[in-house]
Amino acid sequence: MRIIEPIAITEAMLLASNVAETDAPAWDAGAGYDVAEQVIRGHAVYQAVAASTGQDPLTDATSTYWVRLGATNRWKAFDKLISDPVAQAGTITYSLRPDMLSDAIAFFGLSAASIRVAVTDPVDGIIYDQTRSLIDGGAVFDWWSYFFEPITYADQEIVTGIPIYTGAQVDITLTSGGLTEVGQIVLGRAQVLGETLVDTEIGIEDFSVKERD
Repeated sequence: MRIIEPIAITEAMLLASNVAETDAPAWDAGAGYDVAEQVIRGHAVYQAVAASTGQDPLTDATSTYWVRLGATNRWKAFDKLISDPVAQAGTITYSLRPDMLSDAIAFFGLSAASIRVAVTDPVDGIIYDQTRSLIDGGAVFDWWSYFFEPITYADQEIVTGIPIYTGAQVDITLTSGGLTEVGQIVLGRAQVLGETLVDTEIGIEDFSVKERD
């Protein structure tokens, strides 16, 4: 079993993306806002719950004027919430420059046909370039299933053995023929925990109680 020790992606690490931050207008300190108006501040979308002027959403700790709705579409890939994915027709691209060593990238909540990961060294050029198809062939076991089973795609993928270090640029491309989605992109170092036992499962620890009346 392996886990990825994640690193937090900051604004300085994100060099470029083709996902526009147009979820709402940027917050303007001099503008007046009415209830239900939305703004972008700190790569997050806020909605006004009270009329205000000059009330910074980032400093409104008690949510007197603003309520945070979530990350912008571009930053949903790094907000630690798989259930609210980045969504865009066609291709989604990110260019990152992490500030620490990493060797793995995990993708969760995928709706895409393929993933491409490329690493470029500022001196040596491209040192890693791999494209993976996300077509899931688990349901194909004979010629009948090959021709007549519907095409399905994996909803998560982990790419390991990637040489990511300080100064290197990581380019990620997700592609599909329709709406492309990704819930989370996690960069970090892969750590080996050991061998898993038979029938090992992954889940949440739930202390809720259900009773039948």
